[in-house]
Amino acid sequence: ISVCFRKYAKFEGRASRSEFWYFKLFILISFGALFALTILGNNDIFIQLLPIFLLGTILPSYAVNARRLHDVNKSGFFQLLPYPFLIISNASLPFAFLIFFYLIGLFSYFYLLFLYCKKGDLKDNDYGLNIY
Repeated sequence: ISVCFRKYAKFEGRASRSEFWYFKLFILISFGALFALTILGNNDIFIQLLPIFLLGTILPSYAVNARRLHDVNKSGFFQLLPYPFLIISNASLPFAFLIFFYLIGLFSYFYLLFLYCKKGDLKDNDYGLNIY
């Protein structure tokens, strides 16, 4: 987790699966706790902390996504793959087209999940030296 914050906006290099998944787990647990405290608490401080937390973790999250994709020898821009399809699926098009673009966007999320879970290259690749 601390590695991701030390490499706050570093999009070059590679990230191991453990670095990636521990950071995602940290974000999930922290967000869930802040959200629960916002719902259950009567204090306005938690309402103010939630967007600060999200803004503070969005850049390192995209950075670790890019580094993780580099570890499997893919461009960091692959993490943006679902966005055009999901934006199009919210347009005012005929229903069949909307479903088509929505399914392609959903499939691209599953493809990204596959890449995030895939074992990294055990040799040097286009994005950096071997980290294993």
